[in-house]
Amino acid sequence: MTKQTKSRFSSPFRPLLALAAGLGALLSSACTLENLNRIVPDGAYQSIRNLPYGPHPRQTLDVHWPKGPPPAEGWPVAVWIYGGSWESGDKWQYRFVAQTLAKLGWATVIPDYRVAPEVRFPAFVEDTALAVAWTQSREGRRAMEQAMGPIRKSRVLMGHSAGAYNAAMVAYNPRWLRQAGGDPTAVTGFVGLAGPYDIHPYDVPLTKRLFGHETDPERVEPMPHLGPDSPSSLLVTGDGDETVLPRHTHILAESIRDSTGDPGRVTEITLPGAGHAGVLVGLTKILEKPRLTEALSRFLQSRQRDP
Repeated sequence: MTKQTKSRFSSPFRPLLALAAGLGALLSSACTLENLNRIVPDGAYQSIRNLPYGPHPRQTLDVHWPKGPPPAEGWPVAVWIYGGSWESGDKWQYRFVAQTLAKLGWATVIPDYRVAPEVRFPAFVEDTALAVAWTQSREGRRAMEQAMGPIRKSRVLMGHSAGAYNAAMVAYNPRWLRQAGGDPTAVTGFVGLAGPYDIHPYDVPLTKRLFGHETDPERVEPMPHLGPDSPSSLLVTGDGDETVLPRHTHILAESIRDSTGDPGRVTEITLPGAGHAGVLVGLTKILEKPRLTEALSRFLQSRQRDP
């Protein structure tokens, strides 16, 4: 596969981009993730916060699950990894993702992870794997089930931007989860929103700074680790994304089809007019993009069964 011109990584989208035409006047003054949480109702789920999955202060996670009794088979569990250019982020700011997944009947685990300048690759991937492994561990399952009732063995990994990269690395390369003490075979799906998957060779300051010490492209990209046993995937991008260009999603989708020999193993969606943040806020109730949420609903329904 021929690599194309690399994407730009601008500073993280700390203030969100313009959200929706009908709400522009209402939200344009302060379009932050926290303001978005304030206008998205959270009554569909309940939470436990700041459970440690490792010794570092940022190695904690929140768990959110739907109100009401668990299904007979237990709650299906998704692990959401947020973006922020591997430099910033706060798990509590992504409650709107939990609200969307609760509506679909899923529990959501959202970890914090170590970020630059304190660390560089592979620390944030290792933390992602450690958080997923914790949800599979005896300690993690006990903590979760005491609060919410039974949970299933399977896990779907999800993420946006840099978080989609972290989640893809763990979903497709089993070494990360094995190294963390987890079970890669229990990862039954991956959902990537606007992820930067094709990052080598490094040609922007961010990737040079955080990945430049690693010269082996097979270490830093998910594509070389795809194969017949790779989990099914839903990949989403926006054709207006100028932060992580859509070609990253197209390259990963093509690699999945080629490596698995199964075109049905991946669903690829391009949202018209959506930018980098627009793909993310399309998950919210107020700014929902039905093409995204309907595809997500179908995908998650197909991924509920334990391996």
